[in-house]
Amino acid sequence: HRLPRLSPGVLRAAAFLSAAVHAILLAAGVGRRLGQADGRPKCLLEFAGRSLLSRHCENLRACGVQQLTLCLGYGAEHIVTALEAESGPATLVHYN
Repeated sequence: HRLPRLSPGVLRAAAFLSAAVHAILLAAGVGRRLGQADGRPKCLLEFAGRSLLSRHCENLRACGVQQLTLCLGYGAEHIVTALEAESGPATLVHYN
């Protein structure tokens, strides 16, 4: 028996699916419209005891994301500190 020859499209799809899943998360908001008064960036606002950023990172990891690029703006140093404290071992995080 000869194995069937795979088309270039199937080979590209297989290469794509075997590559590391990468997500880009925008985390640059101040949160003025949310009435944020204590100076924290919007992504660090807590809902039911957990920050928005924490929830997004957990959901992305659950979906198989292995690399995360954060586009930071307001309060970048607070965001980096918060993420370093809870980052999962299976996720490589880049900051931009």
